[in-house]
Amino acid sequence: MIRKSGVVVLVGLLALALAGSAWAQKKKTGGIQTLDAVMSTPAGSTGVYDDGDPLYSHTKDGVQAYFGVGGKDVDLVTYDSGRMMHFEFDPASPALAAAGIPAVIDSEMDLFGINYWGRYRDMDIGTTAQVQADLEFHCCGPSPTTYELEYPSLAVMRLSETEWLVTSDPADIPGDPGFQASSTAMLNVIRRKKQTSFGLVSMPIRFTVTLQ
Repeated sequence: MIRKSGVVVLVGLLALALAGSAWAQKKKTGGIQTLDAVMSTPAGSTGVYDDGDPLYSHTKDGVQAYFGVGGKDVDLVTYDSGRMMHFEFDPASPALAAAGIPAVIDSEMDLFGINYWGRYRDMDIGTTAQVQADLEFHCCGPSPTTYELEYPSLAVMRLSETEWLVTSDPADIPGDPGFQASSTAMLNVIRRKKQTSFGLVSMPIRFTVTLQ
């Protein structure tokens, strides 16, 4: 009986140790899957571009790039990192005039993209899903305001076991996925407890994410 009890105690302690190790590892990453994001130059004269270095790697220079805890959101955040995105709007856009912001802006940003289909990592290679994305950025002056590009229909295609393409260009997506990727986004300003919409703009965006 003593030996059996000892075995039970030993097994119990081992299980607790393994559980503690798994919990510690999850706590270390916050339950997220970290990524390397690489921006591509979108087609056309307007859009969202990198700041001269296309690689935005999780934890490098304070950048955050990851699939969220539930696996259904992709996040790319450069706030407080010094890394920027370069935004080029159509200077003749009525929405831009209504917002009263410049046509060319360099700003830190926060992108949050929800996969309508489900978890990014559950997608089969070569398949495509629709993504609703919100891209927030700051403008302008010493006390910047938060603006937002609200994309209702980006596309994500799984390229390999470790890489996904997120794009606003329907030409990137083969076949008929059942929806159309679009560079059309609503330009909003976000203030405390209030959001104001100025109208639609065309802001192409294209990037890949790869598991670290």
